[in-house]
Amino acid sequence: MNTEKTAADRNRKVRAGVVKKKRKIFSVYVLRSAEGRMYIGYSQDVEKRIRQHNAKANRGWTRRFTEWKEIYREEFRTRKQAMQRERELKKIRGTKKYKEMVGI
Repeated sequence: MNTEKTAADRNRKVRAGVVKKKRKIFSVYVLRSAEGRMYIGYSQDVEKRIRQHNAKANRGWTRRFTEWKEIYREEFRTRKQAMQRERELKKIRGTKKYKEMVGI
């Protein structure tokens, strides 16, 4: 008996839902520094991004400020949706609506 699976067998299982792919989740997040500065971004791994923002080796804008903490997060199925929401949040930043939404 041949134990090797053919491509057709694998495809049949995928279509039947036997083989499940890990679903990617994209998050839009808002960080606040100890100095009160805000940062909005998106990522698949928010915890990793926060560590990068707080790292001494960080070379970006967030390096100038300390102790970045997450204060808000939304999750999306696609990168495109997350990017669109990030742009929306950046446009309304500073408004009363934004402050109420993120709880500041």
